[in-house]
Amino acid sequence: MGLLALKLLMSRQRGSKHLGGQIQARNRSVASAAKRKISSCQHSNLQGCKRMAFSGPDLPEDIWRHIHSLLPLRDAARVASVSHAFLRSWKCHPNLTFSRKALGLNGIPCQNDVIARDLTMKVDHILKKHSGKGVKKFRIELYIIVDPCYLNSWLQIATKLRIGELAVVLPSTYNANCYDFPCALFVDDGCRNTIEHLCLGGCAFHPTAGFGNLRRLQLFWVRITVDELGCLIFNSSALEHLTLKYCNTITYLKIPSLLQHLSYLMVSECTKLQLIECKAPNLSTFYFNGGQVKLLFGDSVQVKTMGMCCFAPCNTIYNARANLPSIVPNIETLSISSVSEVINTPIVPVKFLHLKYLSISLEAEHGAFPPQSTITSLWFLFWMLVLSWKLSTWLCRRLA
Repeated sequence: MGLLALKLLMSRQRGSKHLGGQIQARNRSVASAAKRKISSCQHSNLQGCKRMAFSGPDLPEDIWRHIHSLLPLRDAARVASVSHAFLRSWKCHPNLTFSRKALGLNGIPCQNDVIARDLTMKVDHILKKHSGKGVKKFRIELYIIVDPCYLNSWLQIATKLRIGELAVVLPSTYNANCYDFPCALFVDDGCRNTIEHLCLGGCAFHPTAGFGNLRRLQLFWVRITVDELGCLIFNSSALEHLTLKYCNTITYLKIPSLLQHLSYLMVSECTKLQLIECKAPNLSTFYFNGGQVKLLFGDSVQVKTMGMCCFAPCNTIYNARANLPSIVPNIETLSISSVSEVINTPIVPVKFLHLKYLSISLEAEHGAFPPQSTITSLWFLFWMLVLSWKLSTWLCRRLA
């Protein structure tokens, strides 16, 4: 019996070992299959990565540059570390717009000299590393005080890039006498004639010639004489858009009939300006904001949209009602803002034959508008519009 029990126990142990061996073998088989599957996936992914890695050079380089050019300057600089193709594209980025936002300091005050110096060094480093190929825009809008030596060196680089858009905007508190825009760098006709959009702010500007293909000119806080501005405008016959703001050295603005393409004119807060004479035949939009000025428009001027906002107590509504119908007879949209109306003398009603939209804004402290004169002025203006509308309706019916 003892022998029989011993044999039975040994038989069970062998069966247990055999079963355990089968389980272990099965586990090893499953593990091996899993490893093979993982290895296969990894190999497949690796091949996919290789395919992705080699897809870059298969694309033409100009396509990579175009893709890269769609990124903002800051993002373009970040992805330059991804591949050599992106690095080459970064060095040919076409839009060099240096602003505080582009350099990662949006919302951070830059009065600190350390921050200002850091921004200057970043811009200088980028420009020195740039290849100089394919640049279309070159804008410096840091709103910090920059050493004129750096500004001149950057603009010297810009003259070699054959750019289409150039902007140098310094802080409004920056004295225009502190930086004189180096017009001498742009004496070459080939350089000047590529610029279509010029924007300057917070500097002195003394041009001696025009820009052959200039279409848009914007001057903010710029010190320029009447003769210099006249020379610039007269020799920029392709000009379409002109904006002058806070140019307090200008007393007279003359726009000749030579500017056949000029369609938009804005003059804002040029405190010493006294007269605006415009003979550009295709001027369609005119905005003025400031003190009282005299307007002389040529007979061929076709202004249809006009905005007048005068800060001085110059009876803007009264003058507009009396003078504008003869100055801009084709006006369709008119916006008037006045700070004081004290004239109470009735005038002969005049008509705006094509007026479709009128906006009147009375902006003044208490007592600036005597009640009687205000009501009288608005009453005459109302009947002027009614008569204009009735006449326009009658003409339309007759023509129909």
